[in-house]
Amino acid sequence: MRSLRAVVVLGLLGCSGALGPTSADDPPAEGVELGNIPSPETRDPTESSSKTSPPPEKRGYAAGSILPSIAREVLDREVLDLWMAWKARYLIEGCGAIYGDASSDGPLWSNRAPDTITVSELQAYAMLLTVQMADRDPDAHRLFDGLFAFARAFPTRKSSHLMSWNQVKGCLDSPRGSDAATDADLDIAYALLLASARWGDSGPIDYGAAAREVIGAIRTHEMDPVTHLALLGDFVVAGEGKLGQTVRMSDVVPDHFRAFGRATGEPFWERAVDAHWQLVSEFQDRYTPGTGLFPDFLIDVRSDPKPAPGKWLEHPTDGAFSWNACRVPWRLGTDWLISGDPRARAALQRLNAFIRAKTGDDPRRIDGGYHLDGDAIPPHLQNETAFVAAFGVAAMTDEANQAWLDAIWTRVAESPLGADNYYGNSLKLLSMIVMSGRWLAP
Repeated sequence: MRSLRAVVVLGLLGCSGALGPTSADDPPAEGVELGNIPSPETRDPTESSSKTSPPPEKRGYAAGSILPSIAREVLDREVLDLWMAWKARYLIEGCGAIYGDASSDGPLWSNRAPDTITVSELQAYAMLLTVQMADRDPDAHRLFDGLFAFARAFPTRKSSHLMSWNQVKGCLDSPRGSDAATDADLDIAYALLLASARWGDSGPIDYGAAAREVIGAIRTHEMDPVTHLALLGDFVVAGEGKLGQTVRMSDVVPDHFRAFGRATGEPFWERAVDAHWQLVSEFQDRYTPGTGLFPDFLIDVRSDPKPAPGKWLEHPTDGAFSWNACRVPWRLGTDWLISGDPRARAALQRLNAFIRAKTGDDPRRIDGGYHLDGDAIPPHLQNETAFVAAFGVAAMTDEANQAWLDAIWTRVAESPLGADNYYGNSLKLLSMIVMSGRWLAP
């Protein structure tokens, strides 16, 4: 079996490619040899893959879960249409590989470097989306391998198996440092497990072995060995300093931890599942019994978990339900659908009750952020796709939410790609795959 590291080569390969618009002055840089695989233009995107997925009712969603009461062919068509538009806009064949283009949307509010071309978060979303859509896009396998090659070409200072969080023009790591962000590595490892299940491990890339390498690096550098909770990244030391006891709530991904445990046989990961659900339950009981909301960051998690104060790490809203925590309904909802864990359903019921009452069952009134008491964060940016779509996944827990789920699907599906940036559009597509009943677990 060819080593994954052997895929990365030095060469004067162009930084522009065939998957989307590129700059004519992109310089040559280090690259990854992808091989002569047919381009997307030579294939019919509606062709069936050689390994088709089972029908939705065989996906193993938890008993009692619901889907939008919309015709199956409509759900599938709207997901496929969005995927084709998403990949045309965001996937770039460049830097000798394939990457998710974070520059096409213009400046974002994150602390990424000037001249950014991508971030590990988007690269991980692209890998998840590509493998999830592989039964409906025959070019997915090639795209996935190129995306993984890019991720492997930009390791962090601490591990060759974790991805540096920010790349800039010239196909270089950001001058702000080659550190990892845990959420991206968690999704990359999960995507590799999905690739192993879909394509097997006997080809040029042993996806299962690659996944276990990433999982091992996550455990070593991005998990607290004492609490079994996720750290912010490989740039912090568990228990040390203010960040060593901080949890980004969107890193609470029990479905990933369950899959890691199955893949490695390590009891650590089941302990991680329990630790994160205990954190979720105790936080809601203590701080948000009436709303169920979570802040972007929790601090002092080794002793007395509490919401972070403003500007703890990123923004004045670090202690509110904002642009990190908006992913929590999607993350926790996906775990319940796959595992049926009653702890997940209990947490989601609180969120559902709050958001339905707050909006009067009109998803267009979902605000782009809330204080933990339920008051909207000014300037009341209603109808933000990232928030709306994630609440759709949460709504799947109970048939009492059927009309609410249908309204969310309609609102999300009718929103054009150009109305949002990579973050909102990626979370929209990920959530729609789940809501349509076609989310696969490894």
